[in-house]
Amino acid sequence: MKEKLNIIIVDDDRSSTWCLRMKLKKMKQAARVDLADSAAELLEKYLPARHYDIIYLDQFMPEKYGTEVAGIIKKEYPLMKIIFHTATNDLTEADKIFKTKPAGWLWKDFICRDAELSVETILTGRHFYSKEVDDIHDELDDSKDAAAISVDDSEKLSAREKEVYKLYCKGYSEKEIADIISRDIRTVESHMRKIHSKTKKKERAELVTHAMNIGLIPKF
Repeated sequence: MKEKLNIIIVDDDRSSTWCLRMKLKKMKQAARVDLADSAAELLEKYLPARHYDIIYLDQFMPEKYGTEVAGIIKKEYPLMKIIFHTATNDLTEADKIFKTKPAGWLWKDFICRDAELSVETILTGRHFYSKEVDDIHDELDDSKDAAAISVDDSEKLSAREKEVYKLYCKGYSEKEIADIISRDIRTVESHMRKIHSKTKKKERAELVTHAMNIGLIPKF
């Protein structure tokens, strides 16, 4: 993107947005970073007056939940990229957030580098999820797929892990898998660590044989 970005953060708790705004303002890609205290201020003051490329949304705000705001934005400002900036272990709330199909989800207590990385990642057309968010995504997959593939009850793969596992068995590198599933490579690396741990297999050949034995891929 040649032009610099206009970014806005929407959160009623300014203490939680101070660090994020500071990090984003230091980015060479950022033209300005505004703060809105509420959904009403965003919708009535900021959006009518200025074009924004990226919005960071808290889920838990007094007037409207972030998912409600996301619905309005997708309808009225379809080109704006939505990144949720919230922390919750409530699977129902997390599912609501994922269903809005955001460009990303940055955890509230984020690693400093992740602020810049969230912008850089979505500008390449990929989704950015903090590690905590990937863990929640896997937990949601497990809850929706009680019949997860396994050799025994102690060895279960989430739907996302199965997807990564299949691609790995086809010979794709971790970087290529990241491109295919539109995630950053750290996410794929995290999934592969879990796959190695759950299957107790280290080498690609062992993983391929194991995948055939449990029916994940056809036998040669």
